[in-house]
Amino acid sequence: MSTNISCLETFALNILKDSSPEKIASGINIPEVDSCSLCNQELFLFEIKKPFTILACGHIYHRDCIETSIKKRSICPKPDCKKKVESTVDSMPGSQNINDLMDISPTLFNDPQLYESSPQKKRASESVSVRETTTKKIKKADGRKDKDYPMLKKLIEELKSSNSSSSTASQTEYITRPGNFTDLYDAIIKAEERIGSTNQEVIRAYFLFRKKLEEKLAEYIKTNKERKAQRLLTKEVSAQLPSDLSKNAVEKRIERARKIYDLFTTIGEDKIERVKSYSALRISKLSWDEIDAIVEKFEEAEERIGSTNQEVIRAYFLFRKKLEEKLAEYIKTNKERKAQRLLTKEVSAQLPSDLSKNAVEKRIERTRKIYDLFTTIGEDKIERVKSYSALRISKLSWDEIDAIVEKFEEV
Repeated sequence: MSTNISCLETFALNILKDSSPEKIASGINIPEVDSCSLCNQELFLFEIKKPFTILACGHIYHRDCIETSIKKRSICPKPDCKKKVESTVDSMPGSQNINDLMDISPTLFNDPQLYESSPQKKRASESVSVRETTTKKIKKADGRKDKDYPMLKKLIEELKSSNSSSSTASQTEYITRPGNFTDLYDAIIKAEERIGSTNQEVIRAYFLFRKKLEEKLAEYIKTNKERKAQRLLTKEVSAQLPSDLSKNAVEKRIERARKIYDLFTTIGEDKIERVKSYSALRISKLSWDEIDAIVEKFEEAEERIGSTNQEVIRAYFLFRKKLEEKLAEYIKTNKERKAQRLLTKEVSAQLPSDLSKNAVEKRIERTRKIYDLFTTIGEDKIERVKSYSALRISKLSWDEIDAIVEKFEEV
């Protein structure tokens, strides 16, 4: 068996071990999968949030991380590997020769050799494809307009409207201060079944359920590694939910809650009260590209109201600068991976507790391109920016960033 296929099987088994351990045949030894060594973040933890790539040498990285790395040096970044990776930029900036690396296909997880026969085999592949492949997303990114998302127009308009008087305040008050997952789950069921319940009521029930999950996970992570923390959380939730609930029913509602929570923690929980025509089910069926499109509309509005482009760009720049300085301090007395963990812990402790991990990661990623550009051409150049927002700069490809830098070097 080739090295990369072996790595894929190991990765698949780790996914099954954490999400559906009953699907793994007994007696199988499952080695741990390292995190992405370029960003020090887990490749998989309960769910796959970022596309990843496996090189021919068998090492696995987040796709964005490896594409950025090979633009500087076309070799595997692992210190003990350094195998050459041929980059073919004809098709897409940062893409690689198909013989050098392999994108993950959801069909891999249907391999019957990986686990025993089960009527739920399909679930493993479904969990892998939550975030669709980046190729499709890259093609859409530059030309994203309102007309590309006609179904979203009404939802975006509602979310941007002024708050109407809430008719659901008294109905939903009982779920705003829940004590456990049983209360939260019951609130979802009752809101969905109640005749005349509003969309806001059901959406808020899902939002609060996911919020409680995130809070409990954060508690467990304080004293446990992330993977163990996730297992402890799963155990606690299962113990509190009705015993006659099928695993499939619970998983569907948890996944539904995730999209709702990620959307409204990013644009603001108060926006739930503005929703009129969209149900929780419809929001949960939006693709991640469509959710990103909604978020972008709000972030663009943020930049137009009350802040100049320079202000926003400088805020992102200074945030990244502080990250780099603190990381450099930790690296003086720790190995790079431990230094990164210590930095992540410090940053998380200082940011608002109600911020979703997804919202934080997006803004941190945005700071990277802004910081790299203006540290190279000069921080003072921020004051010259007039028409470009921080959002537009963060959407530039690395090739476009390099082209800007080259123009300054020519002068």
